[in-house]
Amino acid sequence: MSEPSQGGPRPLGYESPRTRATALRHGMIGGIALLAAGLGLIVLGGCFLIGVLALSTSPAVINYGPSMQNWPAALALMPWVLYLLAFGCFAGAIWMIGAGVRWLYSVA
Repeated sequence: MSEPSQGGPRPLGYESPRTRATALRHGMIGGIALLAAGLGLIVLGGCFLIGVLALSTSPAVINYGPSMQNWPAALALMPWVLYLLAFGCFAGAIWMIGAGVRWLYSVA
């Protein structure tokens, strides 16, 4: 029986150690993805606001006049729903961009 070798385990020939640059790049991808998702939420919130604008300038609204007293209930509720969705998207975007920036600072 042979004696165990001194000095710990021997490295394998086909194993390559992970460099710091590889770990840094993988960590940065997550932060960049959060930033991109936050910007996507800003775009989506802008689309909801365009819907409010289109709703307020549509010919059906002009026929009823500028006041909301003659609007059907669904048409009177729709701008508020769109505003709620838009500002929810903006709040989520602020949170995601903040999380992405914190992620990138923690990696670097």
